[in-house]
Amino acid sequence: MKKILLSIAVLLSAMTMNAETLKINGTFGSWGSATYDETTGVVTCPTSNWDGWQFDVPSEQSDGSNYDYLVFELEDVTFEFHIVLKGWNNSLSYQTPNVTAGTTLYAIALDSDELKDKCNEIDQIQMQSHGTGTMTIKSISYMTEDDYQTAKNADDNKEKSIVKYENYTAELAEGTEMGWNSPGWMGDSNLDNLYKTVVVEVASSDGPFQVCVQGWDSEKSEGQAIECHVAKVEAGSPVIIAVPVAEIYKSTIGQIAFQNMNFDHYEYAEDKSTIKYFAKNSISVTKIYFTSNEVASTYTEAPSYPEPDAIESVCAENINTSAAYNLNGQKVNSSFKGIVVKNGKKFLNK
Repeated sequence: MKKILLSIAVLLSAMTMNAETLKINGTFGSWGSATYDETTGVVTCPTSNWDGWQFDVPSEQSDGSNYDYLVFELEDVTFEFHIVLKGWNNSLSYQTPNVTAGTTLYAIALDSDELKDKCNEIDQIQMQSHGTGTMTIKSISYMTEDDYQTAKNADDNKEKSIVKYENYTAELAEGTEMGWNSPGWMGDSNLDNLYKTVVVEVASSDGPFQVCVQGWDSEKSEGQAIECHVAKVEAGSPVIIAVPVAEIYKSTIGQIAFQNMNFDHYEYAEDKSTIKYFAKNSISVTKIYFTSNEVASTYTEAPSYPEPDAIESVCAENINTSAAYNLNGQKVNSSFKGIVVKNGKKFLNK
């Protein structure tokens, strides 16, 4: 079956169907700070301020009514984005849902209610980022159902994986607070479209720590971070903390953060209650990534904190080794006759 391939750059497509290759002759444009390399097909978005880019579709390629899908073959997508299809004189304006970071094949169904009567007038393809990073556009194609299913089957057999952070050190200060150290905002949604597991690989740590994976409710007016998964990790090297995507709120991550559990001792508050005091902790993180594979955790769960004693500590410099007391707790001198208490022990003075 005939397929018209809209070439964005030098096409490196791995799809095996016969195709008539037609290069887009329109001008590449962008807004914000996005840039496009015509030789490699790499788009770069250095800021997260909704940068965008567009491709003008030649008139001879604007009619997709004889096809079932408009398909994007992508590589190394490190941020979320959405796609907008525009028609002549604004006769068409269709926006896709967010495309998940790491997507390698994305299809727009041309027989949907929004497009079936207007897919013969696709004049412009716009793409807008939701974060910083890069992506490679390998090809944009009109495809029939059969061709798309062949491409999709091949794509489904590939492991999907994207590294979000590498070689990161979470420094947590000593004190009475667990602290909060995060490599940065992630804001990744629809993870269940591609991935099964969120993985944190830790090379070493000074002591026990806690990993918090926060969901993100983007439907709220200002968004709301929701703590959805906490792992309490005993010190070890190396360890893997694996969180099933199914356990993450709405399959959406706001951020991943580290907290201190390196317990040192208890201190008394002004109201005589006890406060945990944590020693300094340094956590060396090899990488944080998403994968379509199922991954098992390898860490040992950190034990609960010890219960505070009635007297947590006594400063040695405050102990008077020469003082003696009678059984009523009164201080006495060496002339006192009877039982005395000295350094916590009883003696009989005659």
